[in-house]
Amino acid sequence: MHINNRKKEYPLEVINTHSVERMTFGKLIKDIGSAFNVERGLVYTIKMLFINPGGVIRNFLYEGRHKVFHPVRFLVISSALSFLFLSLLDNTEFRNDFITGWNSYGEKDSETLDKMISIFNDLFENYFNLIIWFQIPVFGTFTYLLFKKSGFNFTENLVWWTYITSVINLISIITYLMMAFSLLEYSMLFSLITSFGYTLYALKSFFERSWWASIYRITLVYTIGFSVYFIIISIFITIYVAIKFGA
Repeated sequence: MHINNRKKEYPLEVINTHSVERMTFGKLIKDIGSAFNVERGLVYTIKMLFINPGGVIRNFLYEGRHKVFHPVRFLVISSALSFLFLSLLDNTEFRNDFITGWNSYGEKDSETLDKMISIFNDLFENYFNLIIWFQIPVFGTFTYLLFKKSGFNFTENLVWWTYITSVINLISIITYLMMAFSLLEYSMLFSLITSFGYTLYALKSFFERSWWASIYRITLVYTIGFSVYFIIISIFITIYVAIKFGA
């Protein structure tokens, strides 16, 4: 059954009435506790994204948004947590590999090397999340094209990918913890399997296709999407480094 059989007619008229309570210590404690409410909000959304990702995202799109945490806010929070754990890792090994690769091309100028390292550090600190977020419109384009008959428009595909990217950000925290304990080989394998596996599971749940159809189409999305994504990001990084290096 396709989702367009369950779509709602728009516009929906929703009338909300709110009374603002005076802030007290008890109210403050209650508000803090509500952040961990398993029946609505962030914790509820994370729980349901693992239990029934298709259902909770369709609920946000078509039923009501008072229970489900907003995808953009979820993306910002999960990205901040992911970047925090990544920034705590010791980058000595990466720096040594960079120096080894630099020297293998016959470059011995330490001043130029230091400038290149500084440029990449600046790129990492200022644009890491934006580079990750750029996957959303790229992959969203291909899921929209491949699942067009499901009835979801392009923006709804972006919402889906925003939630998926947020969950993968949370999964990446486990990957970074494994890397912190020198489990680099296992962490990469864990990241690959869990990210692909979760995306496949969420795709099947949301678009309501068979396992074989889901596997086939998500493989296409990743193959074509990552190819386009890496080409665009490589061009961006090349231009960024060239500008910074010439400055």
